[in-house]
Amino acid sequence: MSKNFQPINWAKNPHLQTLLPRIVWKKPQIKPLWQRLELPDGDFIDLAWSEDPQSTKHKNLDWSFFMA
Repeated sequence: MSKNFQPINWAKNPHLQTLLPRIVWKKPQIKPLWQRLELPDGDFIDLAWSEDPQSTKHKNLDWSFFMA
């Protein structure tokens, strides 16, 4: 990088910079519908639907995978 980080004047405190996203950002407006798929090996996959899957069969699906 050629420039050093310059915080905005009212957020120069590093603690405030850490907390600011939690204070300012809005929470998602959806409440997910959870579905657990049990696998034959005893493991499982949790799915979080933004809408009821039965009422949205005509829509395209977008997939995101998060592994922990």
